Parts: sequence; structure tokens; C-alpha cells
Amino acid sequence: MNTLIKKPLAYVIYYFLWLLNKLVIALVFRPSIKGKENIPRNGPFIFVCNHEDNSDALFLTYLTYRRLYFLAHGGLFRPPARSRFFMHLFDQIQTVKEQSTMVVNKSADFLRQGKIVVIFPEGTIDGGREIIRGHTGAARIAILSGVQVVPVAINNSYGIWPKRRRMFVKIAKAKVNIGKPMIFHEYKGKHENRKVTRKVTNLIMEEIKRLYKEA
Repeated sequence: MNTLIKKPLAYVIYYFLWLLNKLVIALVFRPSIKGKENIPRNGPFIFVCNHEDNSDALFLTYLTYRRLYFLAHGGLFRPPARSRFFMHLFDQIQTVKEQSTMVVNKSADFLRQGKIVVIFPEGTIDGGREIIRGHTGAARIAILSGVQVVPVAINNSYGIWPKRRRMFVKIAKAKVNIGKPMIFHEYKGKHENRKVTRKVTNLIMEEIKRLYKEA
């Protein structure tokens, strides 16, 4: 798609869908939100969140009017996925198997442009209500870019929009708990050090678990 057409088209469609999502979430699901004051008003940062349901992305989008750029499974960008048009239009970040360095670098580039990157470190909703071991991508991106990580826990979204379903199958009151930003400047230059990235990942996941329990 021509860039001159794509950019304004993406802007109009995104904010139309954002407003629609805002209304649906507010009127139908009425989630409980804690810690919204911890979301930076300006500049780049990384939302890092647990993942128990496909609806989690909609609850995160509900939190801010600023555009979000999700790391998303490659299958969502290809036929027959119905999402592929929007994934490309909104410049979401495709994860590619065995090309994690490319994904990390692209995410860091987005952050240098002042954007908000969203990562579900569990990489799947298969864990359900259990928060499972996180992948180290969020830590690598945070260390490389030097930006803040905003940990988020979403509780009670499980089953709203399960796998292989096109739409919501139930209405539940999700609880969203947003933690204080985390910064890892002391690890600058160590984004490829596995011991360091595992340590940072564990710190982030422990904070998400705490927020989940307190949501």
C-alpha cells in the first residue's frame, strides 16, 4: 500500500476502532483499573503483561489513547487469519521463529521513535489463569532501548475470548493492575547476555505475579 495513503488511513481506522473498543469495554465489561497513574504520559515505554485470554489486548488498548504496537505471532499476519489486514496496516511487530534478534532490533527502533511497544512474555494464552515462565524478549528490548518497562497484570479475563473463536463468548469483569515503571539501566549493553536477560525477565514476571494477586 502506498505510504501516502497508508498513514492517514491507518490513523483514521485505528482511532475509529479505538473509540469503538473504548465504548464496548467501558459499557459492557466495566473493568476495574488500578494504578493508571503509573502509565507515562509522554515518551516511549514497554507494556509487559501476562496473557490469559485474547481479550487482553483490548483491555490494554483501553488504557491509553496512544497507539500501541504489539509483538504478535506470525500467523496473525498471513492468510487465512482475518487479522492480517489490520496487522499490516497498523504496523504491528511480527515475531518470527529463530529471528529473535531482528524482532528485538525492530522493537527498539519503534521505541526510539517514541512509540509504545506491548509484549506478552508468556507468548501464549495456554497457561490460562496460571502465569507461566516468560520469554526473555521483553528484557532484551528493555535493556537495548533503555526505556521504562510498565508491568501490567490482567486478572479474570480468562474465557472471554478463547482460542479459535471469532468473538467474545462471555462477559466478565476483568481486573487490570498497573505497576510502577521498572528501569534496568545498570545492565546497559548486556541485552545478549543470557544470565542477565533471564534475571531481568524473572524480576518483571515476579512483579506481574504480585500485581495479579493484588488486582
